[in-house]
Amino acid sequence: MTENDRSRHLNVIDFRATGPYLLTYLLTYLLTYLLTQLRTCGLQKGFTALHISAKYGTVRVARVMIKKGADVNVIGKNGLTPLHVASHYNHPAMVTLLLTSKASPHSMAKVCRSTSLYIASSH
Repeated sequence: MTENDRSRHLNVIDFRATGPYLLTYLLTYLLTYLLTQLRTCGLQKGFTALHISAKYGTVRVARVMIKKGADVNVIGKNGLTPLHVASHYNHPAMVTLLLTSKASPHSMAKVCRSTSLYIASSH
């Protein structure tokens, strides 16, 4: 799906969907986008869907994954957790969700030898 296709898809949603249907369409679009990202870069680079969600700050999607049993302390490539990723990309709502879901702020990434707390303080 190209950027133009995504824009056209969102424009169709804007005109045809209202109320609760709009949320359903948007979540479907977002999940499709995240799964595409996971296929193209996530699995190849050693990240999970929760890592990708943390990168883009999609709190609602992450909340669903956590409720379905996603491990908030999963370690991806270079020892990065979703909390490291959310901290690096400056998504405070995602950081809050992960911390309230028992994500450890003390795990150290191999690549930068830093905790998520240190990463957050450097932004």
